[in-house]
Formats: sequence, structure tokens, C-alpha cells
Amino acid sequence: MSLATRTLLFALLAAACASGGRVIGPPVGPGSLVDEFDRAELGVEWRVQSRGAAVIRTGDVASASDRLMIATFVGRRFPADQFSEVTSSAAFTNTGMRGIQVFVRRNEATRARYGFFLDNATNRYHLKVDGGSPGVDLVDVPAPALLQPNDVIRIVVTGDLLRGLVNGVEVLSVRDARLTDGQPGFVVNPTGVVPRVVGRWRGGGVP
Repeated sequence: MSLATRTLLFALLAAACASGGRVIGPPVGPGSLVDEFDRAELGVEWRVQSRGAAVIRTGDVASASDRLMIATFVGRRFPADQFSEVTSSAAFTNTGMRGIQVFVRRNEATRARYGFFLDNATNRYHLKVDGGSPGVDLVDVPAPALLQPNDVIRIVVTGDLLRGLVNGVEVLSVRDARLTDGQPGFVVNPTGVVPRVVGRWRGGGVP
């Protein structure tokens, strides 16, 4: 391990201790972060703007009720080219759960965002301009299977190019220039009685 790497790790450890363990790191790319949800609450780095409060159970985050829960990372400003990724903790079904959405460029004033998700009710991947009612679908394609534990879904935006990936494989892409900046995050929509939904989040500037 290089001296620069050791210095960075010690700096992150010191910052975590100083803030009560709520620093989310280490970086995974230029300006990017990872959150393992290894604490009792999301903390000030996240803003939950939704009808369901966030709850963390044994390192996994979900909604405290069967209501929509939107979590936006606000602990650091990110460049317009950014990504958001979550690792699933749940085996999703076609009944009662619409699943997880990852999003980028969420505007705090208008709540508009680019969102990528698998709709469990229809077995289709969607990439849409969300945050309104009902939002604008940009592209959707059939999904071969529902999300299982440890599946990883990711949305990446570079310029006006949006891409949705599952387990590292691109499943759809589209161009749209409506949203030019904002913050990444994720949505649980809804969880019902499922206690574990999202096990890890990564996001920030595109590596």
C-alpha cells in the first residue's frame, strides 16, 4: 500500500471518528462514495423526502412502512456526470412490491430525476424522468428475471447519455437533455413487510 493510500485511509478514519462514524467512504472513483448502512440511522448525509421514513436493520435500509421512500445523498455536491448504484438485499416477487429505483441528477426544488428500475409487476426495466405524476418513460425493455439478493442495479449519466446496468451488463440506454444537474440516490417503492431491501449504495462522480 502506497503512502498516499495510507494517508487517505487514515484521514477518512479520523473524519469518521470526529463525526460520530457517519462519514460515508472510502471513495470508489473521482468524488464517489460507498455506504454500507452500518449504523442506526441514515444521518445528515441523506435527505429522505417521501411518504415513508427510512429504517436500517442489520446493515440494510428499507422503508419503515409500505410507503414510497426516496433517499437523496446531500453530503457532498457531485458533478453532472454521475452514477448511482444499489445492491439488493431482497428476493423480489410480482406481488405487492414494485422494487428499487436508482436515480441521478435529482433536483431538490422540482424533485425531478432520472430513474432506472425494474418494475416487478410487469417484468420490464424502465428509464424515466421521474418525480412528477406519473413521470415520463424514456425507454423500457423486457427483463429476464426479478431482482435477487446481491443483484446490483446502476444508472449512469454522461452528458445527455443515460445507461441502465444490471450486474455490470447494460440493459438499456437513451439520450435526454432535460435535467442537467442534481444529486444521486435511490428509491424503495414500496417494501411492505420485507425488512431488508438495499444492502449497499455507491454513487457520485463517474469514475
